[in-house]
This record gives sequence, C-alpha cells and structure tokens, in this order.
Amino acid sequence: MNHQTIHEQISLLIDDALDAEEQSTVFRHLSECEECRTFFQRTQRVSRAMQRLTDTPVPEAMDQKFGILGAGLQVRPTGSLRSALVSVGAVLVMTVFIYIIGTVQAEGGMQQYHSTVSQAPFTSGSTEVR
Repeated sequence: MNHQTIHEQISLLIDDALDAEEQSTVFRHLSECEECRTFFQRTQRVSRAMQRLTDTPVPEAMDQKFGILGAGLQVRPTGSLRSALVSVGAVLVMTVFIYIIGTVQAEGGMQQYHSTVSQAPFTSGSTEVR
C-alpha cells in the first residue's frame, strides 16, 4: 500500500470512518512506517486542536463584506445610465458593421467565384468541358 493511500485512510481513521479491517491495515502500516506514523500524529494533533476551537463571533462589518463577496449577486453599478447606453449602442453599431462587411465580402466572393467558374475549363476524365 502506498503512502498517499495510507494518508487518506489516516484522515478517515481520525474521522472514525473506517471499518475494523481497514483500521487494522492502517495500524499495521503505522507500526512499520515512521513517515506515516509522524503524519498520523500530526494529523491527530491538528484534529484535536480544531475540536478545541470555539466559535468566535465575527465583527459585523467583516460579516457584511464577506456576505457581499459570497452572494456574488449584489453588484453595485459603477457607471451611469448614459455610459451603459453608449456601450450598448457601440455594440449594435459594431454588429451591423460586421454584418455589412461580411455580406459585402460574401457577395464579392460569390461574384469572383462565378467569374472564375465561367472562365475556367473543367475536365471530366480525359474530356475537357467548356
């Protein structure tokens, strides 16, 4: 069994989420492996320290700031209505411009295609068709 797997199982062991057979496997490995034994002891100390922590009230100003960040929907507009309308107008103008340029290029391309097709000889097998 590799160390990463044992480390994962150590976390589950500390959380009391392993069955008796899995616990036995972990303890057997710990009896033979200094590295994993050290990891187990450190993880156990962290777990105990976290259990001793008490709930500390968060200052209201900080709570509000985190609430705004967490909600993600409470965004305050930074620009004016005029700047928003100008932005929307610019997008519309660019969209129309791109559409017109695309249409002109497509029509020019089609004209070029038709003139090339009408002038180029086509061959089918060994017979030339005009």
